[in-house]
Amino acid sequence: MKKILGLFALAEMLSPKNTSDERTSFPEFVTLPKAYFYVMFLALFAAGCQNESELSSESPIVGVWKMSNYAFADGDTSFSYVPQPNLMICTEKYYSVETVNGTKPRPLIPDGKTRRTISDEERIAILVPYTSFSGTYEIEGDSVVSTPLVALTPNSMQGVKMKYHFKTEGDTTLILKTASGNLTLTYQKLE
Repeated sequence: MKKILGLFALAEMLSPKNTSDERTSFPEFVTLPKAYFYVMFLALFAAGCQNESELSSESPIVGVWKMSNYAFADGDTSFSYVPQPNLMICTEKYYSVETVNGTKPRPLIPDGKTRRTISDEERIAILVPYTSFSGTYEIEGDSVVSTPLVALTPNSMQGVKMKYHFKTEGDTTLILKTASGNLTLTYQKLE
């Protein structure tokens, strides 16, 4: 109610004034009747009171997602697996992906060692399956085009654009497919 009264007061201040009015008059070029200002402010107020979901242009991929299936098919080679721990977080403009690739857990760093003191063989087994990249994305029709800004692999940060076709199934399933169609990633929404 205070908003409505405030808008009426603002409309009153902005509406054309009678020159006999003691308040500062509105510039001469404004000749619209006071009613126009009331209607305009009421319309703006009503638009501001609409349900946010009605006005939202939220991207269909906004949320926190967990990959539930990784499927690859190319010629005679095809495989599918449930990935190790992973997480994809998407806001309206940014995304972040953290994934442990493969079907088995990574080995732990041995007691008494750090990632700097482990052997090259241990380092490969522990760190190579891990993938991480974050950046911006845009929706273009039924495609999402992402541009990594930071990544585990420096080459990915050289303005590389990754394009996936996407579709959603309800509010809880997201399917990404590479342009070539040989890789399909299925995600379940966590929140």
